[in-house]
This record gives sequence, structure tokens and C-alpha cells, in this order.
Amino acid sequence: MPNYNLNVLQPAEFEDLARDLIQKQFGVFVESFTTGRDSGIDLRFATINGGKSIVQAKRYKDYSSLLSNLKGEVDKVRRINPDNYYVVTSVGLTPRNKDDIKELFAPYIKDTTQILGSNDINLSLIHISEPTRLGMI
Repeated sequence: MPNYNLNVLQPAEFEDLARDLIQKQFGVFVESFTTGRDSGIDLRFATINGGKSIVQAKRYKDYSSLLSNLKGEVDKVRRINPDNYYVVTSVGLTPRNKDDIKELFAPYIKDTTQILGSNDINLSLIHISEPTRLGMI
């Protein structure tokens, strides 16, 4: 699996990548916004039942920096009170890292699949960019 260096992307480019991956994964239109203070909302989409889902795109070099920043987001998320909260990050995550992030944002993150680390992004990029193997047989 390729290991793209996601930190070469500018913050807005990383948000665009996160938007494109979420749109592809869920088959929904994801709103994106201009650069600036976002009050805890990088991206947003509506769920089938009319609820709202918020996505935060976090481009950091290491887990401790990411976690420190995420702790500062918790009050914003509580004020927004979304039905679902997603984190997309350039940081590689262990199962324990994902569990810690899920606990931090309970009840908004219901499952660790709502947290995409660099490995998840790289895997998603492979599936988006490579031609289907069935068509090559």
C-alpha cells in the first residue's frame, strides 16, 4: 500500500481531500466552507433522517499534537450537538488511539470507523484511483 505524505498538503487541500473521501464513502453531498474560523465545523452533511454530521480535518505530524488539539474541540462539538462527528487526520492511528478519540467525543462518535487516520486515507485513495481488478481479468 502506498504511504502518501499527507502533510505536504495545505490545510485547505487536506480538507478538500477529506470532503472527497467522505462523499465517496457515504454517497452524500458534503458542504465545505471558506478558510477562516470555523467554530468546529470544517465540513458538514445531512443524514437520511435529517440529522447533521460534522467532519473535522486535522493535519498533524504526531498523535500527541492531534490529541491536544482535539481536546480543545470537545466544547465546540457539544455546543453544535451533531448527530455524528467524524475526524479525518493525517496522523497514523493505532486501535487504542481511535478508542481514545471515540471516548473523547462520545456520544457523537459512535464507532471508530468515524475516525480516519493516514492508513485509512491511503487505503481509500488506492480504491478510488486504481482501476477495478475485475475489469483486468
